[in-house]
Amino acid sequence: MDFKSIKYRGLKDGPVLATGEGRFPPVPPPGAGTPAGGVQALLETGDYSQLKLKLLQKEQQRVLQQVEARIRNLSLAIDQMHVPADDLVSRAKTAVSPEPQALSAQADEQAATPATHSVEVQWPARGGKVVSQAMNPIEYVSLAAGTQTLNFTIDGTTHELSIEVHPSSDQPDTQEDLLRRMARAINGLDSRVQAQVKTGLQDAYDPAPRSRPMNRVVWLEVNSTQSGQGVDFYFSDGDDSTLAQTYGLTGTLPRRAASLMVQGARRRQAGNQISLDDGHVIAQAKDSTSGLVDIAVSQGAGVITGELKKVIGLYNDLVSYLDRHAELLRPSLKDRVVRPLEERAGLMPRAGLWANANGSIRQGDNFADRILSDFSRVRSVLLGEGGWSGALKQKLDQILSTGLEPFAAELPPRSELTARREAQSLLMDLSGGIISAYA
Repeated sequence: MDFKSIKYRGLKDGPVLATGEGRFPPVPPPGAGTPAGGVQALLETGDYSQLKLKLLQKEQQRVLQQVEARIRNLSLAIDQMHVPADDLVSRAKTAVSPEPQALSAQADEQAATPATHSVEVQWPARGGKVVSQAMNPIEYVSLAAGTQTLNFTIDGTTHELSIEVHPSSDQPDTQEDLLRRMARAINGLDSRVQAQVKTGLQDAYDPAPRSRPMNRVVWLEVNSTQSGQGVDFYFSDGDDSTLAQTYGLTGTLPRRAASLMVQGARRRQAGNQISLDDGHVIAQAKDSTSGLVDIAVSQGAGVITGELKKVIGLYNDLVSYLDRHAELLRPSLKDRVVRPLEERAGLMPRAGLWANANGSIRQGDNFADRILSDFSRVRSVLLGEGGWSGALKQKLDQILSTGLEPFAAELPPRSELTARREAQSLLMDLSGGIISAYA
């Protein structure tokens, strides 16, 4: 960077970096002012206590976001472990997909190893879907009283549904009442399709004169219950009936075949199961992959050993991060994370592991050997029913379902002198970093 000189000038209690290209922080034009409550405004007013509080609040939000990301990664790693069915793991054969959320895989004991199978999922198979119009759930129906007929055709066979409508009785039908009656009639026909009444938040209004915003809507959704394409189905109106037309049931999202590339050959199929190695490796398409992926098939304890070490590493990283930012978090957050280990601390040495005082895990030198030679014990301590990883995942999922905000610590007030010193120190550190960047 080409600049003429660097000078330091006092701006209240914060330094200014002046270069040939301008100043940092930039000086606003006369009359521009600063945002109400902004950091610059607090600097100019000398309100160091509020400045420190705002900086702490921003840092606390960043920490909470980081904790949530670490918890999600750890929970996902537990989910994705390939736990051998047999305790003799030297014979275990494992198929590993690099994108398990889009393409899962498993191998049986006759699968060829080592082997690699190349698969690309351009898109998975999808069943048909019918979604009605969104309605105000408490609005009264406007159809004629009596029996309305609705034709529902499934794989070429047409079924006539009789739906009773009561728009002007002592207890008139609301839109939600009628949709639920339609769902019950549909679900009694064929187990290959399922109807559900769903609710959501949109712009719906109470029909009463006050027209109070309700922001709640209801609709009917009909799906195939089978994997892949499933059955073909659609609705139409019966004689002297407008039920399908009125509720928007005549439109159907068409079913779709899976589009795949398997071992270099393009394939279209009705289902999402992919047979490899003469059926000894089975993959399941769940979503589109990012191009061609290789499913690796191997034998032995290598896969589960690596996955257990990864889970332990992610767990230790989470505990360490909670410790480093303990002043911004409630102690109950770490208590929940480490409790499954504390409850099993006495059992961990059986698997070649030890619980540290801070709630982290130390791996013994013989941990990998224990997995290979005594997997039944490792399974019972770490993986089986009541094992550490399952109990930990349950706690992690509870935290995620609650949200991280309740675990934010109340930020303590500071004295004016302490806040002033901390704010000045922080600003000097920031300006030092800026100067270093120019050096």
